[in-house]
Amino acid sequence: MELFRPWVNHAITDGVEAGQQAIRAREADLGDHVNGWQVTLDMGRYGTRYAHRAAWTFFGVGGNLIEGACYPITTTDGNGDPLDSSHRYTLHLDSDGLPPVNAFWSLTMYDPDTYLVAKAIDRYSLGDRSELTYADDGSLMLYIQREQPDGSTETNWPPAPSKGRFKVALRLYSPKPEVAQGAWQPPPIKRVD
Repeated sequence: MELFRPWVNHAITDGVEAGQQAIRAREADLGDHVNGWQVTLDMGRYGTRYAHRAAWTFFGVGGNLIEGACYPITTTDGNGDPLDSSHRYTLHLDSDGLPPVNAFWSLTMYDPDTYLVAKAIDRYSLGDRSELTYADDGSLMLYIQREQPDGSTETNWPPAPSKGRFKVALRLYSPKPEVAQGAWQPPPIKRVD
């Protein structure tokens, strides 16, 4: 037995579908676009922006306020081209451009639906707590690719998925004030082939 008349059931179903479409349409507008990254500085401070709140709950299952964490994410390189594991990329962090945090930072690869994917090695993220190899000037080069790089750069390799497009998330925990003020920005991911 139907609880409502058929037209009411259709209206509810249509309303849910329209709401989900509206939420999905907001995915690209959940933060500022900086060097190919989407950077959200108002996480958890939605006010009466209910569609914005619903979109964040759908895509990110909430999150910390900027004082607790910042989560830049990208699906494109610095030129705006989609990240695809058929290419190799680098992320260069100058010594004075390392993520400014009081706790720690990490970088993680995901598939287009934001699920962790199988990797060539059992490494799903890299960060300041990893055994990274820094250049003599204190800068850091990360190699984002599916094949293992040669030599000492292996420690700086967050493996990309074996095929297809992917997302990169940079997490900054207990970010310093320059993150919230927008003074620090993540550098672009650069395609090298």
